[in-house]
Amino acid sequence: MKENPSPPGVMIYRGSRELIAQLPPESVKALMLAILDYDGTNGPDTEDPLLRLAWAAMRERLDHDRESYAQTCLTNRYNRFLGTARRMLPAESVPDYDSWFELSEGGTLKAAAILRKLRKL
Repeated sequence: MKENPSPPGVMIYRGSRELIAQLPPESVKALMLAILDYDGTNGPDTEDPLLRLAWAAMRERLDHDRESYAQTCLTNRYNRFLGTARRMLPAESVPDYDSWFELSEGGTLKAAAILRKLRKL
């Protein structure tokens, strides 16, 4: 399981419209392709200062959305774990989120592996 999964898509917010409208068509294309290809490290390879400025603004929002998505995925994994743990463990033995996060090695282990670890404790 990936530690930081990539979102299945991206959001382009209406607040970016004015910035995008100032770009020439070839820069809009480069920006859109960079947004779709963005993996948290790369960006458009350009010397165009307007495109670099637009990218900096877009990258900040993409990074925020990526972090939010990763946190949502972790919360969902914990909630799935809770469903299993509540059926198999006494209520006082069900770990809270922070304990689960540590036991699951950052949310990467499946419920069965975490339950095996809990039984050994």
